[in-house]
Amino acid sequence: MKNNRYTEEFYAWLANNYKGSRAKMIEKIQQQFGYNMNFKKLQNQIWIARKKYNIPELNSEGRPKSKDGAIHKRINGDCIRENGKLKLYYRYVWEQANGKIPKNCCIIHIDGNRANNDISNLYMITKIQNAYINSNHLAYNNLEELKICLLMSDISIIKPHYVRPSRRKKQSVGDDKKW
Repeated sequence: MKNNRYTEEFYAWLANNYKGSRAKMIEKIQQQFGYNMNFKKLQNQIWIARKKYNIPELNSEGRPKSKDGAIHKRINGDCIRENGKLKLYYRYVWEQANGKIPKNCCIIHIDGNRANNDISNLYMITKIQNAYINSNHLAYNNLEELKICLLMSDISIIKPHYVRPSRRKKQSVGDDKKW
């Protein structure tokens, strides 16, 4: 059996410092431990440290990968593979914190920044409220403004709209006969 020349201290350090630039990590490892490493060796040792200390694998942005696979970059936002299906990352974050999203609801970003998927920036509203906000071009930048927009949409949905009476004459029951 081959002797492992790397120490437990090295793996513990690697488990705590595996994020960041690989070039800087190679320099720090050489200074602190005296190991000569290239990029490929470092990747292998990070993989061993992750397995040893049960650290989740991260994507390029530092977010943990899902058990099924990686977080995918898309034009309209990040996606995560869950149970073999792609799901928008902000919906995944919401469901992890608050449970399943009802069919008549959607999740919006309070500050309007779709890259900010922090749970404090996500808010669930109904699809009808979302349609009202978007069709009337209502803008909001914080939670208070969003709640005002939601109140306006609720009032508009409840209030009956004026319908112009028809100009056509109503036919009575016997008017369909020709004389």
